[in-house]
Amino acid sequence: MFQYFYRERIILKKFALIGEKVPYTYSPQIHKLWYQVKNINATYGIEEIPMNEFDKRIHEVLDQYDGVNITMPYKNKMMSVVDELDDVAKKIGAVNTVMKKNGKRMGYNTDLYGFSRMLDYFDVKINNKRVYIAGTGGASKSVFHSIKEREPKKIVFLSRSQTSDWIEGAEIVSYGKFSEGDADVVVNATPLGMSKHEGQSPLGVDQIRGCESLVDLIYNPEKTLFLKQGDQLGLKTVNGLYMLVAQAIKSEEIWNDVTTTEDEMNKIYQKIAQLMYN
Repeated sequence: MFQYFYRERIILKKFALIGEKVPYTYSPQIHKLWYQVKNINATYGIEEIPMNEFDKRIHEVLDQYDGVNITMPYKNKMMSVVDELDDVAKKIGAVNTVMKKNGKRMGYNTDLYGFSRMLDYFDVKINNKRVYIAGTGGASKSVFHSIKEREPKKIVFLSRSQTSDWIEGAEIVSYGKFSEGDADVVVNATPLGMSKHEGQSPLGVDQIRGCESLVDLIYNPEKTLFLKQGDQLGLKTVNGLYMLVAQAIKSEEIWNDVTTTEDEMNKIYQKIAQLMYN
């Protein structure tokens, strides 16, 4: 009896985040907090694969783990690596979660779930609202589909090129054509505001007057210039940290077939926010 219990107790699952150059991230802390809350014996690491070695190494790396998350620039490339896709990954055209199931590699996308949970947590109203999305890159896809499900009055993309090979059912306009009073909600899905673009915003403060809410997918820094502009005007402002937490936890639920309560998720988010911003 004792031996059986001991063996069961030390079973260790291994998970990881795969990317090209993964800067310092709080993703491992999110997963570790979840393991503590759910009493799961697991580790979560980081695997960096250079672009020129991806095709050669990806299968070897996948075989080392019970499940992996995928970050840029490999979310699109993973579409052709996995054997089957869930409906959300098919719709968005990107995979951020992989696990082996019945001998096949399954690809999932939890970004849409993460963005939707973030809107709920901060009570960002979308139904019958005019929603503008800054950027037409990969990050904007989950935003678009999440917002579309909530039946907005209209969705408009802001783009420098005003072209896209994937957008259907939404207008695309230049940033210069966006003016005060055009939108109720604006989502920043560009890198403006982070890393080498810190201190930049996709829009000027005068353009966002009349908005109700600003949402930024960026979570580091806590307040981008875009969100600071919104704060100056008294708008509701939301950064992307809750989305990061929710999509990570959804991945764990897929891998471990375990559900997470709303209270558990919120407490993990609050702990991560405290670690990052205090």
